[in-house]
Amino acid sequence: MFKTLISKFSFFFWLIFLISNVLIYFFSTVYIKNILTNSEKNKISLMLNTIKPAIAFDISFNQEEQLNQLLDNILQYSGIKAVQIDYTNQRKILKNKKNKNREKLFVYKSSVIDPFSKTIIATVNISYSNENINSLQNKILIIQWYIFLFTLILFLIFFLYVKKDLNALRTIS
Repeated sequence: MFKTLISKFSFFFWLIFLISNVLIYFFSTVYIKNILTNSEKNKISLMLNTIKPAIAFDISFNQEEQLNQLLDNILQYSGIKAVQIDYTNQRKILKNKKNKNREKLFVYKSSVIDPFSKTIIATVNISYSNENINSLQNKILIIQWYIFLFTLILFLIFFLYVKKDLNALRTIS
């Protein structure tokens, strides 16, 4: 298959380059997506834990107007598409944003506990879109392409330099 040392070197050189870049791309993509997803989940969880006491007091004291205002404020965040409060006595309050495109929504649920009786009085459901994760992944993909092109240029320069030296050795022999 390989007639000369140079062709063998060239084949393995480019094979190593290709395999290493493909592995770096796939592992970094999976790793970065996991980091971004966990970060978004932590952000929603932190927000839920922060607003649950306010929701509990508004429900306990029948402050529907304040509760609606709080839910409207929650919907100001770009990734949140819907907020739903399910009372244990079957009343529901639902706030939605108009969803322009049909993207996948993730639902985060959390129980609201009455501050006085320490019983569960409602469940808060937040529907969240992953548009922030997708935009960050696209930016990272562009950066990875720049890195790939940079390493390709470096490998090409190194390959041409080594090939010149191997050709010189071949002519000497």
